Amino acid sequence: MTEDEIAFQAYSTIAEQINKEDARINERVTWGISINGGLLALLGVAYTPLKDIYTLHCGQLIISMGLALLAAAGILVCYQTIRGVGDARKQIYDIRKIYETKWKAKIEDEVGLPRPFGSRGLYADQGSKMAKPLWWGEYLFFVIGALWLMIVITPLIVFSFSSGAFKLGLCQ
Repeated sequence: MTEDEIAFQAYSTIAEQINKEDARINERVTWGISINGGLLALLGVAYTPLKDIYTLHCGQLIISMGLALLAAAGILVCYQTIRGVGDARKQIYDIRKIYETKWKAKIEDEVGLPRPFGSRGLYADQGSKMAKPLWWGEYLFFVIGALWLMIVITPLIVFSFSSGAFKLGLCQ
């Protein structure tokens, strides 16, 4: 095998691995959004018929705990999605670092092939030492996680105030 053939094989392998990691990112984001959407739909469907028993003291506790469990599941999905996307992005940066250090000169200068990815050489040069910028999908899942956190906190606050009112005899 000639040096050019070895470089072309490395180029193909690097491009293929970047495509795989990019596909993993898309899959994880799709699953995260789908599961969170399903949980929000379940929240709406389950809460609507149960709101009539919310006026009962024990009904408030049951609904509050159910909302807390549902929201905890949503927060866990957001966390796992952010973590999975971050892991795939780290792998892409590591692949870029390998490309920059070992193959860039041969592939781009001598063989004349284009880069197998975008022109983000800054992050590939620094490798894992440099903090990677957050991707917009991670911000999206931070927002969704915050929404789930508000869904957990709000009923618990309402329940704690209403249970205090029941103890004081202000409500029947």
